[in-house]
Amino acid sequence: MNEEKKLIFKKATSDPNQGDVIIEITDVQFHTTNMRGTGSIGKTIKKSIERKQPGRIYFPLSGKDQTEKESIASGINMQDPSLQKMIEEYQKQGKRVFLKIPNNTIPVFPGKDTTEFINSTKGGRISRKLAMAGN
Repeated sequence: MNEEKKLIFKKATSDPNQGDVIIEITDVQFHTTNMRGTGSIGKTIKKSIERKQPGRIYFPLSGKDQTEKESIASGINMQDPSLQKMIEEYQKQGKRVFLKIPNNTIPVFPGKDTTEFINSTKGGRISRKLAMAGN
């Protein structure tokens, strides 16, 4: 029988040890609807860890009534097989994997494509309509 695996997020009860893997959420950028989600979240995160450089993953927000943190956690918890495999590999090496989300707020910025759209003719028209509707 093929057992379905599911990632489970738990609040950390201890601090990370030397060598543990920490995936840190540093900010959120909103993009236009043309952005596709990251195809393989696990591979993307693993590359960032191996290169010891920050990286980005893209996923659509659920649209449900969730807090910012819940929405991010559920976006990452997409049951991506490559993410599960990456976590299993680190665990076999005796490492724990932590998802670090800031306690207070997560900085939110418009993505480059969003800024370009807002500055475009069509985006300007929409912005003016929104400003008039607010008055």
